[in-house]
Amino acid sequence: MKFAVACYLKLLEDLSKKLPRYDFGIMLTSDEEIGGEEGVKYLVAKGYRSKVVFIPDGGQNWDIEKGAKGVLELEVVSKGISAHGSRTWLGGNAITSLMGFLDRIQKLFPQEPCGDTIHWHATCNVGVIEGGKAANQIPDFAKAQLSIRIPSESQTKALLKKIRALEKKFPSIKVAIVHATPSFRNDFKLSFAELFSRIAKNKYGIKTGLDLSHGTSDARFFVQRGIPAVSVRPQGGGHHGENEWIDLKDLERFYSVFKDFVIQVSQKT
Repeated sequence: MKFAVACYLKLLEDLSKKLPRYDFGIMLTSDEEIGGEEGVKYLVAKGYRSKVVFIPDGGQNWDIEKGAKGVLELEVVSKGISAHGSRTWLGGNAITSLMGFLDRIQKLFPQEPCGDTIHWHATCNVGVIEGGKAANQIPDFAKAQLSIRIPSESQTKALLKKIRALEKKFPSIKVAIVHATPSFRNDFKLSFAELFSRIAKNKYGIKTGLDLSHGTSDARFFVQRGIPAVSVRPQGGGHHGENEWIDLKDLERFYSVFKDFVIQVSQKT
């Protein structure tokens, strides 16, 4: 997402002598990865509106995002009974109970290889596990944090029902919802996506497609209020990994298309 800020600053520089001709604004926030509650959600609730927003976060390799999975973040806490590690019969191992519960949770999701080339199904990642102080002590506490991605709200409700039913079978386990973000589908009725696609094709022969995103973005806060969001980005990959990358030559093409798009959409009549 850092490349987007560079594009925005470059746009201001290029249009600096003509800014009064255009009607657009720039939002820079820093909390998208932890929910966007104090960033875009707050600003939209305060009344910031537009006829379209451009968010180069979803989509990929020039494919425009048409929808995104929802997010369900859970905290699973396991309580046990502490005892010396040599006397396992005297204690209740919180980590063992947690592992058993997590194993059952994983079985609620399709296993890879799933056979679906776009993997448009619910997934679960166990991102954090805490518990235990020493190898020779039976832990009386353990905790895990889960990040679940779900294609639709009906699936979210059904999945939560299964998780709650499973929770009842583990008396030492408690599950809490830390964060929930609904899935969404973009509304292209105003043809802004078509405009971006047409510019990309006319300038560089780039053919844009449509994409479903496995990760969510701040676009949902606009879409929920009926504001269409054009979410697309240039060639790149390795998101959140050590080798995350972006094609710099393609970024130059992307900026050129983005600039023309903003000019056409925001030019005052």
